[in-house]
This record gives sequence, C-alpha cells and structure tokens, in this order.
Amino acid sequence: ASAAQVVSAAFDSWGIAVDDTSVYWRDTTPDQQGRVMKVSKGGGLPQQLAATSGEGPRFVAIDDTNIYWTSGDNSNGSIITSAKDGSGKVDIAVSQAGPRGVAVDDTYVYWANFSGATVLKTPKPPDLIRTPRPSNPSHD
Repeated sequence: ASAAQVVSAAFDSWGIAVDDTSVYWRDTTPDQQGRVMKVSKGGGLPQQLAATSGEGPRFVAIDDTNIYWTSGDNSNGSIITSAKDGSGKVDIAVSQAGPRGVAVDDTYVYWANFSGATVLKTPKPPDLIRTPRPSNPSHD
C-alpha cells in the first residue's frame, strides 16, 4: 500500500501523535518559529495550536483532553501543555536541559533531557488529572 499525505507541513516536522479524530505534530516556519499543529485525520486545513520562538516545540504527546510538547534548546527548555484546541497553555516544567521526548499517563508527565542525560516526571497540574472511573461500580 502506498502512503497517503494527510497535510503538508511548513518546513521542519518533528513529533507526532494521533487520537480518534486528529493528528498533532510540531513544525517550524522558514523563519524558525516553532508551531504546534493539528489537522483532521482525513486531512484539510491545519490549525496552529501554539507558537514559540527559538527551536520551539520538538516532541508531542496527548491524553484525552490535552496536548503536551517540549520546547527550547539544549541548555534551556520547557514542557508545556494546552487543551487540544490550543487554549489554557501551561508551563509544566521550565529550565530543562534539552528536553526530548514526552509521554503522559493519567497522573504524570514524563520527558527525557538530552543534555542532562536524565528521565524525569512531574505530576500533571491538578486541573488536568482525570479521576479514573471504577471498573465495577456498586449499585445500592
């Protein structure tokens, strides 16, 4: 089977994540402004969710309601999140040594620091943590 193009990225694409309806990725513009992008799985016009200066976002991860990305260079970077529509941007961790890769579970955000040769985690901000539903709720 041949590959089908979903969208044409602007310049330099990094990181990708998908959910039931959308594809999320990071790219840069020719003037090196980093962007976090989203498009329908079926293609169409991409939506810019966030913009940063410098090396910008590199890697992305998603959960049910939010997108997470790394931003910055090898000496000063951040882990950032927003809702999947781009609203409510929050810096989760700052002054990181070259964050590369990001992953999430129900409670934590994980990332690797390139320059620090470390893997770190931090709790999601309280308003981003979803309480799991019981698997067998009792009915009184």
